[in-house]
Amino acid sequence: MVTVPVTVEVPKESKEVIDLLSVIADNVLAKKPVAEWVNVIDEAMSALSGVDQVPNEFKTGDKGAILAYLVAVVGKKF
Repeated sequence: MVTVPVTVEVPKESKEVIDLLSVIADNVLAKKPVAEWVNVIDEAMSALSGVDQVPNEFKTGDKGAILAYLVAVVGKKF
């Protein structure tokens, strides 16, 4: 199978929330105790600072790119 690189542009706030979900998924899959989830702090701070903008970003024409990024980042972990 031949693969090719694909680049997608996503709104910043949506990307940060998806990146947070990715780190959480890593911790869950690694069965880390919640007390050891310090690696979530940076992503959480970024994601929470703009989480209120995500619904508006999702309503734009970027919905497909946001979903593609979500599937690519989190889906490949399973």
